Amino acid sequence: MAHETDLQDARLTEVRIERLNAPALKAGRATLHGAEITASRIGALELFDTDLDSVVLTGCKLDWLNLRGAHLVDVVLRDCTLTELDLGEADATRVCFENCRAETVTFTGARLADVDLRGLETGALAGIGGMRGAVVSVAQATAWAEDFAAHLGIRVSG
Repeated sequence: MAHETDLQDARLTEVRIERLNAPALKAGRATLHGAEITASRIGALELFDTDLDSVVLTGCKLDWLNLRGAHLVDVVLRDCTLTELDLGEADATRVCFENCRAETVTFTGARLADVDLRGLETGALAGIGGMRGAVVSVAQATAWAEDFAAHLGIRVSG
């Protein structure tokens, strides 16, 4: 168990973190390349302003994944449960979610390219304009239709 681990500004290359249990993992402004985090329970995973390249998170439970302002390339989240996912101001390319669930996702100011959200089940969305460049399923588009309409200033009435 790691309490209040601080990896801010660290460079982690070709690392595997498995079964980490931590209330917080601070790695803001860090660089993660070829990293894997597996079967971990982390309260707050702070990766703001971080460079993530070829990173995989598998089977993790996270209360808050802070990717605000992060630069993500070739990142996969698989079988993860998140309470809150913050992608605000993030620059993300080739990111995918596989069998993941997030209660709240923030996209405010995000820049996305080839981001596959089809494997992400979510409740509330914020900053829908930042979703440009994402791929969603028909079911997701239908579920989020009112949010999309509100963003465009369209009133939906039955």
